[in-house]
Amino acid sequence: MLIKDNVFFKSFFNNILIVVLSISIQLPIAMAIAFLLDTGGKRLNFLKMIYFLPMLMSSVAIGFLFKYTYDPQFGLISAVSTIFGGEGMVDILGNPSYAIFAVIAVICWQYIPFYMVYFLAAFSSLPIETYEASIIDGATYGQYFWRVALPSMKGAVKSAAVLSLIGSLKYFDLIYVMTQGGPNSATELMATYMYKNAFQTMKMGYGSTIASGMFLVITIISLFTLKIINGKEEV
Repeated sequence: MLIKDNVFFKSFFNNILIVVLSISIQLPIAMAIAFLLDTGGKRLNFLKMIYFLPMLMSSVAIGFLFKYTYDPQFGLISAVSTIFGGEGMVDILGNPSYAIFAVIAVICWQYIPFYMVYFLAAFSSLPIETYEASIIDGATYGQYFWRVALPSMKGAVKSAAVLSLIGSLKYFDLIYVMTQGGPNSATELMATYMYKNAFQTMKMGYGSTIASGMFLVITIISLFTLKIINGKEEV
């Protein structure tokens, strides 16, 4: 039974961890970069393309890239560890305590550009007169951001949070390529667990049950989050 399946609950909590860290890491960094690019003028336009490059790569390609970056023998991290006098064999993805955080770091690296563009569009939609008036009145960039721009972007921030929430609950390809849910289910997610049951062990019925549970979890959490975010405005 799904309700007694410890691996499913482990995968559920891994999804929740990804949700929390994705929102708390991706959105602030993306907003900071977007604000920098928006106030930097045309001289920073080339950075928009550079920052957006991770979004142009497929999740599978990124998964393979970082799988070899984290490789304990030939990976970049082990090489850097050797340079600075370390042991030289840093097996991050093979360590149940650190694997999930290593994967979350890759997820954030991939999706920060998406939210950067999203917030950049929101900043660009703010009236230029408001910005000019704030600067003329002696406001610093920080004061303009915290007291003028950010309060005007509440709708954009709410939408970005919901997008990050829903996306974090259904990750599959990048996780599967990097760890396949291991080691010892340390990076198992609901989607990867469903795939393994349905298509590897050919337990189609149980895989469908996991998929149904996944659908219910995502729906309930999304509705609950919308209720909290919108408060009395939510009908």
